[in-house]
Amino acid sequence: QMTYHRRTVAKAKDIGAVSLVKIGSGVNLLGYYMYHGGTNPEGKLTTLQESKATGSLNDLPVKSYDFNAPIREYGQISDIYRELKLIFYFVRDFGSELCDLPALIPQDNPLKPDNLTDIRYAYRTDGSRGYVFVNNYVRLKNMPEHKNVAFALPSGGALPELTVHSGEYFFLPFNMTFGGVKLTSAECSPLCLLSDGTTVFYAPEFSERKSGFFQFADDEKNTSPEFLVLSRNNALNAWKTCEGRLIISENTLIQDGSSTVITGRKNCELCVYPPFEKAPEGFKQKCLKNLNLAEDLPAFNFAVYESACAESYTSCNVVVKELSADEKVKKYSLDISSAVNELKEKGGDCFIKLSYEGDTARIYGLVDGKRTLIADNFFSGKEYTWEIGLKRFLNKNIDFASLELEISALTSLAQIYFEKQPDLQNGKMCNLISAATEFEWSFKL
Repeated sequence: QMTYHRRTVAKAKDIGAVSLVKIGSGVNLLGYYMYHGGTNPEGKLTTLQESKATGSLNDLPVKSYDFNAPIREYGQISDIYRELKLIFYFVRDFGSELCDLPALIPQDNPLKPDNLTDIRYAYRTDGSRGYVFVNNYVRLKNMPEHKNVAFALPSGGALPELTVHSGEYFFLPFNMTFGGVKLTSAECSPLCLLSDGTTVFYAPEFSERKSGFFQFADDEKNTSPEFLVLSRNNALNAWKTCEGRLIISENTLIQDGSSTVITGRKNCELCVYPPFEKAPEGFKQKCLKNLNLAEDLPAFNFAVYESACAESYTSCNVVVKELSADEKVKKYSLDISSAVNELKEKGGDCFIKLSYEGDTARIYGLVDGKRTLIADNFFSGKEYTWEIGLKRFLNKNIDFASLELEISALTSLAQIYFEKQPDLQNGKMCNLISAATEFEWSFKL
């Protein structure tokens, strides 16, 4: 969580790498705090804010408890979630075997955090089969590329040589069986199982391999396994449905009981395997597309469906007026009533997107006629946009035509850590750069 004095922002790879390292080090139960960000509720006697004044270790926002979680404060599915999903799917389908494999950490692993030269790696193995976990990623650091690396196997011999690129982290199986087929090694990671028996893998991020992903045991060399190898980017965008299909989309798919809900902010394209019996309502099938990177294995033709979901929404402007400004605070009025009216009519969600520079920002609104703090934020850099979801406020009696944005001035960097130091022109930073809305549609497939 970002605190007042430390404005750090965890990136998706930061969380993906550390989670993989934990599993490779022997963890069988991954825990998350927070998995879903939230908002502090209104207390009867307190705001529930954590602050030094109330005995906490840090000063946090009054309302926001976002924590840059995999699922953000207003339900946004983040890139961190997509990174962790690679682990979620693997653990769900292959975790029972993994749990029986103890961790083995070789003696030549770097012992000090400031070693930015050597590869970090570990095994989960019973001595004959298992996985090698590799990490060449350190937050905010450039790591060297390692060519012709052959990881020694605990049972003797070594994995085929490969290149470990800067910023890569991955795990590879050895002497493991998938879909009834025993592999001596694979240069890709298992992701999940599909209902038709297909085992889905994905390649390391910078892999350029098009064939030869798998080394088969002697008695398996003439088999043609049902193995699908995705690019890592397609794996990040892969969603497994309740019925065992694989859907690849930049949009978000959520399982709601036995049904699948899709949400997004752009026009939608779905790559689906096995294809739907018929195109979902509002979609049309565009073509078939082979997404198997392994050219020496059977093709996997995904049906590509498309829909102009986002075109049903119009762009609603935020009407902004500057109310006042002094050395400490600048205030603006925000009228988002047109966006709220469209949201009520068409459903889904709508996000206010504020780009600003300053110390902190707060939005106040008239709730049942009383001026009330609705949302707040700590500035972390102009490249980070503050988003506020509106759907949760629709059942409150708020005057959306007269919200008030209050930006406090950033005048000193002495006691605040920023990953990228802001440029305080004339010793001060306090300004609203832009305000916009973005709609998010949602419907069942």
